[in-house]
Amino acid sequence: MSGNSACPIDDRLLLKLASFRKRKLFTSNPFVYQEKVLLNLIKKSEHTLFGKTHDFISIRSSRDFFQHVAMNTYDDLNVGIDAIINGKRDILFPGKPVCFGITSGTYGRKKHIPLNRLLLRASRNAAMDAALLGGLRHGSMKWHRGKTLYIGPRKGRPMGKWTIYPEGTAFSYRQIKPLRARFVPEYRCLPEPDDTPDVLFLQRLIKRHRITAIAGNPVEIVDFLLSSGTVLPSVQIVFNCGYWAADHLHIYRTAFPNAGIVDVYGSNEGTWGLPVSLGEFLLNYQRVFFSFKPIDGENEITDLRLADLYRKYELCVTADGGFWNYSTGDVVCILSLKPPLVRLCGRKRQILSLAGEMLTEDEVIFAVRNSRIKSLKYYLVPDTKGYMLHLDGEAAEADTVDRNLCKINPTYGRLRAKGILHPLVIHQTTIDSTKHGKPLRITKGD
Repeated sequence: MSGNSACPIDDRLLLKLASFRKRKLFTSNPFVYQEKVLLNLIKKSEHTLFGKTHDFISIRSSRDFFQHVAMNTYDDLNVGIDAIINGKRDILFPGKPVCFGITSGTYGRKKHIPLNRLLLRASRNAAMDAALLGGLRHGSMKWHRGKTLYIGPRKGRPMGKWTIYPEGTAFSYRQIKPLRARFVPEYRCLPEPDDTPDVLFLQRLIKRHRITAIAGNPVEIVDFLLSSGTVLPSVQIVFNCGYWAADHLHIYRTAFPNAGIVDVYGSNEGTWGLPVSLGEFLLNYQRVFFSFKPIDGENEITDLRLADLYRKYELCVTADGGFWNYSTGDVVCILSLKPPLVRLCGRKRQILSLAGEMLTEDEVIFAVRNSRIKSLKYYLVPDTKGYMLHLDGEAAEADTVDRNLCKINPTYGRLRAKGILHPLVIHQTTIDSTKHGKPLRITKGD
């Protein structure tokens, strides 16, 4: 059996390092770090096109920053991103990117995220922090001795002079060799961009390697587990790179009876949250500058120092990737300021993009309930040119739900009538919500 680490490190030393890192993260002054991070990012980008346009040279504080830089969406930065794709330097950040990441995006079209050297390095450092904090929470670092089965990454595809990678791939496979070598499959064995992972291939990897950790999007992990019936007592930790691990907890515990479950929060634009507990995160405040826009109708944006506890905010970020005061679309509730802890609440109640308009959570709930489905859990995810509704409980007629969605959302109905969207597909899972009593929750899978 292959897959043992080529760089053995004493588990006790790693636990001491994890304890030290946690103590530093939980006791340092986040307000001081946030100002330092922002001003450092501003200083490095003074001579970029964005920096000159927004007079970065005169910014001396976060207050100045908010006066010079409004909240941005991807569309606001799109002209700059197109210029970068066309080979221009020093547009949103110094120099050029290494590659691009791609995501489905909030508005129903693909977003191309420039991934530069500094952003990839920041991601690597955040991944190390997540691994240390996750191992400490699990109470063991034994998982580092084996391989991590990463379910979800796919090969990149060319885009002019660049390579674009699906979400998560570049952050794992464009890293230094000792880290990259911990992941299976190897890059050359990853599926093509539009293919789904081969269940039989993944099962062969499990037999060939010593798998002690699992990573990936929770929907893809659960689909693999349900398709293969895999049980792996040797897995020590699961890095859940997506929303709502709690909804899959009983499946994880059946498949990985000795594993700890660790949430990691981020996207192609960066790593926002380090694991604390399921759905709750320590903001990555030493590497990313965070700003907050209240979702209760007020327009002001504030920094961490002035944010209110237990209030819900749209999370905005500024990081090495050149996305300035960028709206992630995610909603968080602030639980603590020192240390800065947040609970992830969702995506502004928006789960499905339709030609710039949103099919809301309430509309999906209405469509499902009016179809006389008693299931308490729903997950709506992209599926080629249509959408797949994952649900637990009893079976349902997909065309009935589809008709209901057409009735209550004219945009959905119009796109279905034109054949732009394929018919809704329903995939029945074994996610029995009654086992852990969680409230109804709907998520968007990317």
